[in-house]
Order: sequence, then C-alpha cells, then structure tokens
Amino acid sequence: IFKNFGTRDHLVFDFLKSLMKQAEQSWKQIEREHPNDPEARLRAWVLHSQFAANLSDQEEHAQLSRAAVDLIGIDGKNPLLSEIVRFWQAERRKIVKLCEQAKFRDPSGLADKLLLLVQGARNERNCYGFGGPSQKVGEAGDDLLVAHGAERKPLMEV
Repeated sequence: IFKNFGTRDHLVFDFLKSLMKQAEQSWKQIEREHPNDPEARLRAWVLHSQFAANLSDQEEHAQLSRAAVDLIGIDGKNPLLSEIVRFWQAERRKIVKLCEQAKFRDPSGLADKLLLLVQGARNERNCYGFGGPSQKVGEAGDDLLVAHGAERKPLMEV
C-alpha cells in the first residue's frame, strides 16, 4: 500500500479528501434538485442528514468527525485536522448563506442551530443505533426553520 500511496499521512489525507468530495457531491445533488430555492436546500440537507444517520454506517461526515477526534488525540496541530476544520467552516458558510438567501431571522444563529442538530445526528447513531433520536432530525429542523420565519411544511415535501 505504501509503495503505491506513499506515507501513511498521505494515504489518510487522500481518504479524508475523498470523504469531503462525497459530501460535496451530496450538496451538488441537493442544488440540482432545488435550484433557486435556498429553503428547500436547507430542508433537503437536514433530511439527508436524518436518512444518512439511519441508513449508512459509513456516512462521510461521521467518518470526518471520528478522524478529527483521533487526530486531536494524536496531535492537535496536525495538518489533516486543519483540512477537516476548513471543510466544516466552509459547510457553515454555505448554511449561513442559504439562511440569508431564504431571508430567515438571525440567519447565522439559525445556521449554527441547524449545524448542531445535524452534527449531533451524524454522531448519535453510534450511541442509539437505528431508530434513535436521529429519527427526529427532520422534525426538529422544521421546528427551527419555523421559529426563524419559515412556513411549516410536511417533511417529505422537499
């Protein structure tokens, strides 16, 4: 493996980059399905997180979270950790921008609440398994959107 990929760090970096690319592909799919509708994109992202938390043991964000925890334990200044942090910061900027475009009250606050909700769901399934609290992510996301000015919508209407 090292002969083909180089050092362990290079192999891990390539793997983490592939996870980030998978996450970006999910965003591109959401954008294609909901062009010019930032609220629908947010709802689709929240529901995607709910389904991914329940159906996929290999969901890319959860793997990135686990990698970050491992890297912090090894070396909090590892450049791989910095790459994950940059990825998450870009995700936050994307969510804030969608909240602004949808004209929600306190878009930055809403974005942070949605990110906490989704990140919790990404990691929660390791504690409760299928059918745990992550089943309520879509409903909780809708509650947050409504609290910030959206109309209540059926969860599958994204």
